[in-house]
Amino acid sequence: MSEITANVVIGMPSQLFTLARSFKAVTNGKIYIGKIDTDPSIPSNQISVYIESEDGTLVPVAQPIVINAGGYPVYNGQITKFVTVEGHSMAVYDSYGAQQFYFSNVLSYEPDQFKLLLQGPGGADYIGTNHRGTLQQDLDVIDIRTSGQPFDTLLTTPKDVEIDTALTISSKAIGTVAIKGRPKGRVSVSKDATKQIRGFDFTEKGVVLDSVSISGSNVLPGDNWATFCTYVEASSGKATYINSEFKDATAAVNCEGNNTVFAFNRVSGMVGHASIDAGGYGFLTGAVTDALIIGNSADAAGGDPASPLRSRHFAYISDFAGDSSRINTGVRIIGNYADWRRVSQAQFSAPTIKGRGQNGLIIANNQLRGGNVPVHVTADSTDVLRLTITGNQFLNYEKNVTNHPCAGVWLYATPARDYIREFIISNNVYAATRSVATDFARTLNGVWLQKTTQGVISDSTMRLPGLAVPVSMEDTSRVIVSNIEDFTGDANPYPFFAFAGACSDITVSNIVTNRAIYGSDVSNVTDLTVDYQRKLILLSTNGTITNSDPHLLMQSVSVTGAGEITVVFRSHVTTKALDAIVAKGNRIAGPHVFVNRTGKSLVCTIYNTSGALVPLSTSTVGIDFILGS
Repeated sequence: MSEITANVVIGMPSQLFTLARSFKAVTNGKIYIGKIDTDPSIPSNQISVYIESEDGTLVPVAQPIVINAGGYPVYNGQITKFVTVEGHSMAVYDSYGAQQFYFSNVLSYEPDQFKLLLQGPGGADYIGTNHRGTLQQDLDVIDIRTSGQPFDTLLTTPKDVEIDTALTISSKAIGTVAIKGRPKGRVSVSKDATKQIRGFDFTEKGVVLDSVSISGSNVLPGDNWATFCTYVEASSGKATYINSEFKDATAAVNCEGNNTVFAFNRVSGMVGHASIDAGGYGFLTGAVTDALIIGNSADAAGGDPASPLRSRHFAYISDFAGDSSRINTGVRIIGNYADWRRVSQAQFSAPTIKGRGQNGLIIANNQLRGGNVPVHVTADSTDVLRLTITGNQFLNYEKNVTNHPCAGVWLYATPARDYIREFIISNNVYAATRSVATDFARTLNGVWLQKTTQGVISDSTMRLPGLAVPVSMEDTSRVIVSNIEDFTGDANPYPFFAFAGACSDITVSNIVTNRAIYGSDVSNVTDLTVDYQRKLILLSTNGTITNSDPHLLMQSVSVTGAGEITVVFRSHVTTKALDAIVAKGNRIAGPHVFVNRTGKSLVCTIYNTSGALVPLSTSTVGIDFILGS
């Protein structure tokens, strides 16, 4: 029987009432129940009294309550248990109307009545604790829901917050706290026509923003001030982690703090403001260190192809205005999806991912659809070095804005800045289209390099229109291009390479394409190393020289002496290739050709089988030049 716990005492449920000075029943006495600290015999002070029926329901009864000859309260002559639901005063009178007892405050509970109180909405007030006094006071601190306490009240204590209601905020400073959204929670950020609005303004590090739905309120392209959903100010300390949903504002996140993670957010309909040439950003940073943008999803048009609320950049990794020494360091943009299609408006010419002032930027394994420039990194006010752009898919980007750049990857340094250097662009997929068949002032590109050095472009596939150039270089040096598979189904396509400015030390290998490798602008290159065989054929007929030069190797040729022809090669031909050149004579019986290189010129001396110099003015002789890599 050890499992039996006997803790309920058997007793009378009805109290015995006796006289004040004698242990005798208050026969035919009366009991009055009223409000605390009042005279309950006055009807206006009385409160409801009930009897409890067999099924547990409460039946109200009139006062006074009658006492029988045995001293028990009765109803219709039957001894009954009388109850009320609150603290009360009680007066007992005898049969002569003399007061025997008066109690100003009586609070006595039967177990079943007390159970109902504890189960009620105020039950926590009846349970004491050794923390703040009552359980209700403890719960007021533990309850972190906006449905339980006002948002501003929740922010006054260092604790987490759960948003399960609709909130409207302006610029709300947030300390070190975790803010979590619930299914019914919504946050609307009100704009201001006279100042910048920062929504959740994280002034300290270590903040977590998780599963909160935040949107701008009536943010329009014509606004003159920015309305940010969130703003990260703190520059050091614990990591800030943001994982939420953002809609219809100037930017989802404006971050000036280091060590920040933007993970698995959903962004749509961010708004650019033409009057301030800003906005329309998913994630905006200003000279940060150690930021991770991973697994996010963004829709520029907010799901509505007719909407005027169009974004500019999915991610804008910007430098710090006015301070050229502050750049972004160690920013990683990995595994994101951005839909920048439906590019009918001019702001869509803005890059999907834009970087300024970078050291160690990594852009990897993203799928970027639409737009004009999926990735653009520029050195204008600050320098850029050490870039890795790898494993991405650049799909459906298109050239449809006159005189606007268009490229899967575009690196550009202004004349005032140092070269963009130490970069790797590899393992990417480029698939571009043109919205119209005519050309524009600027050509569509796969990769476009302007003022860059020390880089690699490799291991990628390209499917571009015929009126596109897979790789364009301007003022670029020391770049390797290898293992590229390119195909276009259009007739008369542009060459694979385009060169402008002064380019040098370009190495090309394993290019599979149905285009010409390069065009006449190869003259802008000094020292182009290739992995395929090139051929130049000269024919001298009575001193007049013609040539076949499909690879644009020769700059000039002339007869410079008896039996002597001098060939000047273009600057893109390397001296290493000329040192290994093979020259074969033809057209006459057994001619022998001896070559001597000076710089990028070859002096060719031609002898007949008798060992005499060939008289070029009266002879026909040919020379085949074969160049390797």
